[in-house]
Amino acid sequence: MATRLSMYKIYFRPVILYAISAWGAMLSKSNWRQVEAVQNIALRINFEHSHKINNAEAYSYLRVSKSVQNEFNKYFSKGMTPSVAKNFHEVKLITDNNEEDLDIIKLLADAQINPTERQVIQIFDNWR
Repeated sequence: MATRLSMYKIYFRPVILYAISAWGAMLSKSNWRQVEAVQNIALRINFEHSHKINNAEAYSYLRVSKSVQNEFNKYFSKGMTPSVAKNFHEVKLITDNNEEDLDIIKLLADAQINPTERQVIQIFDNWR
């Protein structure tokens, strides 16, 4: 698992995330599925079940905590746009976290701590 995760972080994630805001909107659904399939390799966690569970999707449905909403309101007050605030917040989560790689992936997938783009835009609209 550690080897697969390392390969994902070293080879695939930089390529996938490079300028995603520019090219992501132009992908077809089948191409998005391919991108998500590569990302899900690192996000599969095998609990004591007979099948693998994709936690990333489950974590993405969580509500944003009030403390994170307040952090984003501070970002917006400093003049950040929603996309800049989201990127800044993700980098902050990664640099502030000294846990193992898999825990960082869980942290980034958790919408309570790292809101989705849609949630960030909703926070921004409420802030305005």
